[in-house]
Amino acid sequence: MCVGAWPIMVFKKQLKDNSRKYMEIFEATGVENGKLQGRMLYRFVISRTERDERGRIVKVHGSHQRVGTISPELFCRLRDNGAPESELYCLFPEVKDK
Repeated sequence: MCVGAWPIMVFKKQLKDNSRKYMEIFEATGVENGKLQGRMLYRFVISRTERDERGRIVKVHGSHQRVGTISPELFCRLRDNGAPESELYCLFPEVKDK
């Protein structure tokens, strides 16, 4: 399983307006009883859609919203591999170093 190699997974989807969006960004933290465990980090939330005169969706509006934070283990891994600690704390202020 790729969890040990790089634990970040992104899920991309083609929407009704034919655009493609990253719908979810997920940190996998392990496997338990054959089931992937982890934390949802970001999710694309659709705020509204525009339709043409026939009622077909021509534009999907939305934004990526942060819904979680990285694990302390990933924080340390990023730091230990060269990510500046000051930037990590700016991005993830609630993560407490292990």
